[in-house]
Amino acid sequence: MINCSRSAVAPLKFLWIINNVGTKRFVKQANDILENAAWLKNELDKLNWPAWLEPMSNTVYFKIPPQSVISKYHLAQEYDKQLGGKLCHIVIMQHMTKKHLQNFLNDLTRAK
Repeated sequence: MINCSRSAVAPLKFLWIINNVGTKRFVKQANDILENAAWLKNELDKLNWPAWLEPMSNTVYFKIPPQSVISKYHLAQEYDKQLGGKLCHIVIMQHMTKKHLQNFLNDLTRAK
């Protein structure tokens, strides 16, 4: 599990993860997460759905979808003037496979 926080407990959690998961598995998880984030951004681009992904980030921001998609996936809504207004985002984590993400994309395409 990849965690990120300013909490004093975060370094202890990180140490526990490395000791229990192992460095190689942790690196693989991180690479898989980044690969899936880039894949989702690329697929949104193919749909001509405005999306943004910072390098080395696991959070994909995108133009707000129809309410049916927001409700189904419990997407948080936000506003960013620099990125064009109303947005949602998905934080890619270890349990999210391309199959999960493809289901999201299918629902987004149907709801357009």
